[in-house]
Amino acid sequence: MSLDDAINAIHRQNEYEEREAARKRQQLREEDEKVRDLCLEAAERLAELGNEEFVRVEPKRRMLWPPYRDPQGGRYAVVSRRRCWVIVDMSGIRDSDREARGPIRKSPVLLLSDGTLGRFWPEPLGLRATSWDDDQAFEYVSSVDLDPAGRDNFSLGSHNSDWLLLAKNRLAHAVVSYERRARG
Repeated sequence: MSLDDAINAIHRQNEYEEREAARKRQQLREEDEKVRDLCLEAAERLAELGNEEFVRVEPKRRMLWPPYRDPQGGRYAVVSRRRCWVIVDMSGIRDSDREARGPIRKSPVLLLSDGTLGRFWPEPLGLRATSWDDDQAFEYVSSVDLDPAGRDNFSLGSHNSDWLLLAKNRLAHAVVSYERRARG
């Protein structure tokens, strides 16, 4: 085997690896689109079920009667309210807290009415999910948007699982759970 043959073999190997990486990226994009479609369909089915809300707030210093306050007395005004449903009830450590060895906190994956799927992290501000009636209706209050939910929020440790199938099953379980709750 000559040096040219070895160089050509490396070029072929690199081209193969690049094609495989592009194919994998395309497959992931297609799976993400399918999961997005499933989320929109689930939100339609859940529209009449449950009574939770994701409330996005922002700090406001000059408000006489703020709808939300943190334990230190900070005032917060509502930026948006969207219906939401708990898809996966889980706990964990937020990536940004990992180095500081932050606390394990309840952090459910929520589906918003617009089809957004994300993980809700209670903030240190003290703005948390709070029950506002006896039917376990919650307001998930945050000054930041949900963290995008990904494969790790559904596989619960199994990295080789089929993302699309896992998301479909989690969404289906949530729909059935909310239907069951609505029937009482």
